[in-house]
Amino acid sequence: MKRSAIIMVVLLILTLALMASCAGKGQGDESEAKYFKVTFNSNGGSAVDFATVIEGGTVSEPAIPSRDGWVFCGWVDEKGNAWSFSTDNVSSDITLTAKWLESTAVFDYGLVEGMDGCVLITKLKAECYSTVIVPETISGLSVVGIGEQAFIEAGSYNVKKIILPEAVTIVGKNAFKDCSEIKIDVKGKLTRVDEGAFFGCAGLEEVGFGEGLIQIGVQAFSGCTGIESIAFPSSLENIEENAFENCSSLVYVVLHENTKISNGAFIDCSSLVTVFYNGDAESFGEIFAEENDDHGNEKIKNAKLYLYSEEEPSADGSYWYFDDKGRIKIWK
Repeated sequence: MKRSAIIMVVLLILTLALMASCAGKGQGDESEAKYFKVTFNSNGGSAVDFATVIEGGTVSEPAIPSRDGWVFCGWVDEKGNAWSFSTDNVSSDITLTAKWLESTAVFDYGLVEGMDGCVLITKLKAECYSTVIVPETISGLSVVGIGEQAFIEAGSYNVKKIILPEAVTIVGKNAFKDCSEIKIDVKGKLTRVDEGAFFGCAGLEEVGFGEGLIQIGVQAFSGCTGIESIAFPSSLENIEENAFENCSSLVYVVLHENTKISNGAFIDCSSLVTVFYNGDAESFGEIFAEENDDHGNEKIKNAKLYLYSEEEPSADGSYWYFDDKGRIKIWK
């Protein structure tokens, strides 16, 4: 056998041996991934499902449990330490337990005149959790609203989000004033909104109004830059001065012919381009205060106007209607 052939055979043998060695090491070094169980003890609240997490991973924060008469204050580990879902790693099977405070330890409240068994939350008085859920009941009484300046100091308690349940329909004067860094989730349809109620609340992105709303107070939503659309109820009689001042993301509104718009109600609403109006073109010109010509409502007065028509119109013009799901549609 020639020397070159012998060298080739030797190299081939060495290569095969090296490959076998590497394969063997890889198989020996591989270890199966470990998973651990995270159990959520709701501690008297509504049930929360367990989670399975890979070793060293973080567990996703579950939905906040509910417990009548109590306020949720976060999850703690077996040692009572607050659990951080963004930074704490899971290295074994663990149980996280819900921490609660009685509603009366977190909120002050007062009776609503003329509404038996109903109360307003009048003050957030204790630091609890980054997400504050207003209770549906407190001391056995129904919570229907938020009182004057009730959450004005929420920022000092490191609150990041406030959730108002469906039963809350009343928001008092300056109730959430300057809660600019707090996301506010309004579940219900408001029937009373007083002066400055949501002043400067950039984290309020959506709000609904119910029939029975008569008036929206001065600067009630001033600086609510997250709101993109608003449907006003037919019961609304007056939108006070600067009520929606500087709602810069507001694109369209739904209005009715019996609603009157005060000076500057929509001043600096730079994105407002469309009005869906339940009335005729002539009456639309009459919903603005007489002295309003040069007082900041030019944007809404000059917006594209669609008139309501339940049936497909035969006349020329721009018309709209509600579909069977309550969504706004434009007649083509």
